[in-house]
Amino acid sequence: NDNKDKSSNGKIRKAAQADLPKLLDVDCECDSIVIKRLKLGRKELKEALDKRFFETNKEFYVFQKANVILGYATLKAEFPGYKNCELSWVAVKQKYHNKGIGKLLVKFIESISKKKGFRNIYAYTSEKGNDRVHEFYKNLGYRRINALEDYYSDGTRAVLYGKSLNE
Repeated sequence: NDNKDKSSNGKIRKAAQADLPKLLDVDCECDSIVIKRLKLGRKELKEALDKRFFETNKEFYVFQKANVILGYATLKAEFPGYKNCELSWVAVKQKYHNKGIGKLLVKFIESISKKKGFRNIYAYTSEKGNDRVHEFYKNLGYRRINALEDYYSDGTRAVLYGKSLNE
């Protein structure tokens, strides 16, 4: 299920358990506003990643170039409503931001979701101090649906974005 992308000489593949230390490196180096705001250290990020990785409704896909994992995304194969799924995590190492890796990962997750019969895909992101991520989703055709109060443990709001996979 490898997806080679000629423009970046990278490829996307399904993550394996052996990739977990490298996925943790991505989380630690992705410059996430949420990770910074919640003051999550490597230990907390590892616990959260280990928990997410072994949930049966999630599939992890990595982008790698020259055998180095630069980013990853997660498909959660359920979301309220009929044939909905969630793009539940997208992370790219900060020094590789703005090189199209996140976009490739999202497009790959969308393609897989469509093949699995999902009709809509959703993503949550932090509302506060996260303008570049909001622009990222909007540029990929996602629409802002609503905001949810107290979504994160520090009480901040999340914004829900959605996209039809049939567009």
